[in-house]
Amino acid sequence: MKLKINKKKIIHIISGLNSGGAEFQLYKLITNSSKFDCAIISLTDKGYYGELIEKAGIKVYCVNLKNSTLIKGIKNYLRIIKIENPDIFHTWMEHSHIFGGLIPYTCNFRKIIWSVRTGGEYVQDKISYRILHLMNSCFSYLIPKVILFNSKNTMHGLTFSYFDKKKHKYIPNGIYDLNKDKFKLKNNLREKSKNLICGMIARWSIEKGHETLFKAVSLLPGNLKKRRQH
Repeated sequence: MKLKINKKKIIHIISGLNSGGAEFQLYKLITNSSKFDCAIISLTDKGYYGELIEKAGIKVYCVNLKNSTLIKGIKNYLRIIKIENPDIFHTWMEHSHIFGGLIPYTCNFRKIIWSVRTGGEYVQDKISYRILHLMNSCFSYLIPKVILFNSKNTMHGLTFSYFDKKKHKYIPNGIYDLNKDKFKLKNNLREKSKNLICGMIARWSIEKGHETLFKAVSLLPGNLKKRRQH
């Protein structure tokens, strides 16, 4: 007779589950976390990854903050916490740190992890983001036990220098193995295998660094610049 091992339960809270870098990393993490019992809370809807996560046998809850009042969203969130009663809360993205972290903290949960998934350029875009960043900076000394960064530059950069540095931890992203798809990719681009393919897959946003890519291309020798670019 096998002994039943009680797994630690982790609830991951994220702003939404549409197709994006943080969402993809979360999907990879929870579908390879057999040592833990995981559940997801999306502050909006299921998006692109919600159904994929559910197909993997993991619960997905939606607070639907976009289509409901804040009070209703808080009540819904508290109901989920009561159902799951997790050991650890892990918040992803800026809005989740406040909403997803503060409410459990007020309910006497103390094992809370923040994941910072941006270089912080979003702070320059809107005043509302600047206020949110200031709030996160203040609450970083109270709410999380650990603040995770997937970039050393971000962790040591000016934007997040106001976060509680004693809690900073660096964990890089996992790398998806593209070897099995590389020849299919080349065929789709109609390139020969001897050619070097350079590209960038990212949404059009300042923190993704398109400007850096364009500057790099401008430094290429003239004969390379004349080659086809996409």
